[in-house]
Amino acid sequence: MTSTPRQINNGSNQSIDTNEKNTARFYNRWIGGFGPYGAVGRMIFGVSGDIYSRPFIRAAKITAADRVLELGCGPGTILVKTHQLVSSSRSYVGLDISQVVIQRARENVAFNGLGQKIFPLLGGVNLPIASSTVDVVLLSHVLKYLTDEHLAICFSECRRVLARGGRLALWEFAPVALPIVSHLIARGAGGLKLRPLEQVQSILADSGFDSFDYFQVETPWAFWSNFALVARFD
Repeated sequence: MTSTPRQINNGSNQSIDTNEKNTARFYNRWIGGFGPYGAVGRMIFGVSGDIYSRPFIRAAKITAADRVLELGCGPGTILVKTHQLVSSSRSYVGLDISQVVIQRARENVAFNGLGQKIFPLLGGVNLPIASSTVDVVLLSHVLKYLTDEHLAICFSECRRVLARGGRLALWEFAPVALPIVSHLIARGAGGLKLRPLEQVQSILADSGFDSFDYFQVETPWAFWSNFALVARFD
């Protein structure tokens, strides 16, 4: 995959920086912290590749020839497992806003012998990736950390970097009937808010995606509902 720096002046850099810094602090503590809090976070992310990669592969029909980009890649477990499961012949790129998490991702990638195939990079919603150079974009639990404006930027950037036939696969917690409970779930995860599927799909459509398929992701620790979809464009 060819990656080239690209900056977008969207007039909101200050607020984006604030949101990203808050989220980075949350994950620095959760993944890099000491004590039981950090241990639980590392345990959850340690098994996330096994849990999430298979449904992503099936739903997005990821093949060995696909170039994959993951936003919010965490310690890289989904990218590593996906690369291994499809016996990929391509390079993958992962972006995350936490330097601590990216360092762990690089260590994880190196441990699995994929240092020349998977490249974890520090980055946010303005993607440092050349246009039309990605076949599949993955977003696992990223949406709740973004404002509506920044989510629109993120989806537009995903649409820009995807090549013809590209797919955007995502999943996120869905809001529940009681707004206060949805708020507590989002805040407990260090996020801003949970959005209903209809709103997410509307923002995707505004960003140029016009075809949607839905799939399921089952986790052993979440009792609340989630939604997952693959977005495409003609």
